[in-house]
Amino acid sequence: MEMITLDRCVELLSAGMELFAAVICALLLLGGLIGYREKKMSRRYMLILLGAHIIMLLCDAMIWLWIDKVAYILIVQILYVITYALGCVIFALFTYCLTSYISEKTHVPHWINQFVRGYCVAILLLWIAGMFSGLLVYFDENGLIHYGDYYWVSQMFGVVLLIGDMLLVLKYRKEIGTADTIVLLLYAVFPLIGCILQIWCDVLSFYLGTTFSVLLYYIVIYAEHERALMFQKNELMRKEIELSDSRTRILINQIQPHFLINSLVTIRHLCKRDTAEAVETIDHFSGYLRESMEALTLRQGIPFERELETVKNYLYLEQKRFGDKLQVRYKIEEMSFMVPALSVQPIVENAVCHGIRKKLKGGCLTIATYKEDKDYVIKIEDNGVGFLIDEIMKDGKNHVGIANVTSRIEMMCSGQLVISSIPTQGTTVLIRIPIRYSLEESREEEHS
Repeated sequence: MEMITLDRCVELLSAGMELFAAVICALLLLGGLIGYREKKMSRRYMLILLGAHIIMLLCDAMIWLWIDKVAYILIVQILYVITYALGCVIFALFTYCLTSYISEKTHVPHWINQFVRGYCVAILLLWIAGMFSGLLVYFDENGLIHYGDYYWVSQMFGVVLLIGDMLLVLKYRKEIGTADTIVLLLYAVFPLIGCILQIWCDVLSFYLGTTFSVLLYYIVIYAEHERALMFQKNELMRKEIELSDSRTRILINQIQPHFLINSLVTIRHLCKRDTAEAVETIDHFSGYLRESMEALTLRQGIPFERELETVKNYLYLEQKRFGDKLQVRYKIEEMSFMVPALSVQPIVENAVCHGIRKKLKGGCLTIATYKEDKDYVIKIEDNGVGFLIDEIMKDGKNHVGIANVTSRIEMMCSGQLVISSIPTQGTTVLIRIPIRYSLEESREEEHS
């Protein structure tokens, strides 16, 4: 029975530990790839780094297993070249990971990555030249690799790069925070120690160091991911609260005492003059109140057709008050889309109260809908007194109604509200709703 020497035991132990590290990294890579949706470069580089590191560990493990096998000498030599080449790639990826992570918090100059890429290519070319010249490494007559007199120089190239990584972390320590600074410093320290030890001891030093660094970076990325998810959750809760508050404020704004009183006075006069018309007006008034009350409980958008009914109820009541001074035209081409409840009616009310009613002879209000490119467009246009937008913004008033509508359109359907106005000529409001908020797509989402 052949005796296993101490050196062979060390080689087998090294191979076993590297294979174990490769399995751990493979599991991390698999976990990172499952459900991969992020476009952040820091996570993308992390996955590439894991992949390169796994291949390097497997290659080096095979070197340890076959280093004493004469039949595998050529394969071992090829594996040495692949391993060192991957080491250069990993050096570059180390810096890429750092710069991409830091750049998510502050600006990092692009030339850093470009310099490191060129630096690592130069290291690889020098190493290949040094291998053929025998200055860095050489193979003996049995095919085994030996370190040349200047092998330490090749390791110092890596040491310089890792020290540069540490200086980069220290430079941006305020932007990334104390905890991340400590972890990312260790991220560079482990391979640095490995590079230095590798000059005297070629057993796992560099590869074990890089494995620890990869694990640290993985922890940093996923801790940041969890922080981002928590921030999104808190932001969503904040927006929900704001949305709920805005519904309440809108209802208060919509059901104003003067509007209720004026509507009831109009109905009272109609009761004396024309009972049938009074009943019809009451129907419109109750419909308006019902929709306004229900708006408080709605967390999702409603079909535009339903919002249009609220608008028509409101305008019917106003036309009963002002007669021919308020003309209304409808140019409805599209209705198969969703809008936030009470999003169009406040705009219409503004047009009537602040545009047409301030004009001595009254005016005309036009409500149109149509499809344009990738949006549904709602156009509310009046020929009232108009205004200067800059002056309105500086008048010191809150303009709560318009602000609420704008906010809810943005939050609930990723839409946009644009106001344009010319004094003495009138005002135009455009509401753009992305086509993905069509009725058909909304129903599909409900059933899915």
